[in-house]
Amino acid sequence: MKRLSSHPDDRADDRFPLPPWLGPPQDELGVPVALQGSLVRTSSLVIALSSATAFTTGCAFDLVWSARRDDQDDETWAERLDLLAQGPWMVRRSSARGHGLRFGIHLADARKVTTATFSAFGNTDISTPPRDAVLLDLSGPGSGAEDAWSQQVRLWLWPLPPPGDMELLCTWPEADIAQEHISLDADALLVAAASVWPLWP
Repeated sequence: MKRLSSHPDDRADDRFPLPPWLGPPQDELGVPVALQGSLVRTSSLVIALSSATAFTTGCAFDLVWSARRDDQDDETWAERLDLLAQGPWMVRRSSARGHGLRFGIHLADARKVTTATFSAFGNTDISTPPRDAVLLDLSGPGSGAEDAWSQQVRLWLWPLPPPGDMELLCTWPEADIAQEHISLDADALLVAAASVWPLWP
């Protein structure tokens, strides 16, 4: 049985630093970038990019996802609410079958990465660096009321994108959402990443 120790050197041996492809660095103050746009905007559903944050190892995209009941009857709205409640978790369960809410990024060098390409859940070996770029869905559960649903979505792109124009993509077949996209300026993210502050001296 391993002995627990309060000695700093002993505790350091047990630490598992977060690999950079799994999320923002824990010792950096990211730089916000004014990137905004609407991916989906209908009378009952909105998915929009509210902001982006640059780090030295990648960038985070924060999105707002909101739904409201319009003219649906009780049964239809109940089915839609159940689908909304499963959104981010449904991706992890059924992305291999091409289902669920999925986000993607089309980079300036023609590479495309999606939230279905790599997952920190399941059988993926998260300790081995991926061979290509990663787009990770870090979202948690949302919340809803009788006639509405909302959720904050955070996507993590690793590593930093190449310079040039790139596209943020969204598709959700079960919610009748074909592939939608908005254009983003990767250069703005790269400039911001050069100004990131370390948290600790």
